[in-house]
Amino acid sequence: MRWWSNERDQHPRSRMGKTDTPIATCGNITLYKQDLELLDAPNWINDRIIAFYAEYLNEQSAKNRDKQTVFCVDPSLVFWLLYCNDWNECVETLKNITGYEYILFPLNDSDALYSPESPLTGSHWTLLVFIPNRKLFIEYDSLQRSTPSKNGKAFADKLEKLFNLTGSQYVMEKVPTQTNNYDCGIYVMRIMELYVQYSAPPPLQTLHESLPSDQLTEKRKQLRQLLSSFS
Repeated sequence: MRWWSNERDQHPRSRMGKTDTPIATCGNITLYKQDLELLDAPNWINDRIIAFYAEYLNEQSAKNRDKQTVFCVDPSLVFWLLYCNDWNECVETLKNITGYEYILFPLNDSDALYSPESPLTGSHWTLLVFIPNRKLFIEYDSLQRSTPSKNGKAFADKLEKLFNLTGSQYVMEKVPTQTNNYDCGIYVMRIMELYVQYSAPPPLQTLHESLPSDQLTEKRKQLRQLLSSFS
């Protein structure tokens, strides 16, 4: 389900400083032992784990439904698109997702592209959902901010230009506030999962029932079990 390649996937040393033991692969995304350890609280979830789960959800959605309406985008691609200055390359990269009804973009608040010399500076994940036929952007932020995140608004503005949209709307959806400083990535993954489950925006009541801290702790355990099944 992935239409682009990232050399990071072929080089596990890129963020870890040393070669680590691979434990699970889904599509082109490979997770390593050090990634697995991040599923234990109080660790932050990295982009590789979110990318793996996005790939897994896409495969499950394509397998279980006649028509796949939801597509989860790799967060590394989202960040690359945010900072890519080659307009034609951006359009070419995005052309394969325009047929989906709900496009899910996990966003990090980092303000610079990753490089070994310049590590990522971000510390918070949000989810931006784009509904093309309604010209609607919905951002889910576990800090429950009332205004769009800096990268969320910048990314939406870029998509508007890439897709030649006029009159689009940007909505901040209310979700339960995270009760710690490390569960934002789990929030994003859980909301992505609910979108795939409903093939549509999940009901607000379901969101609030699915995102208490005890549910997120359980989700970390479930993700560990899922990764074990790929071994």
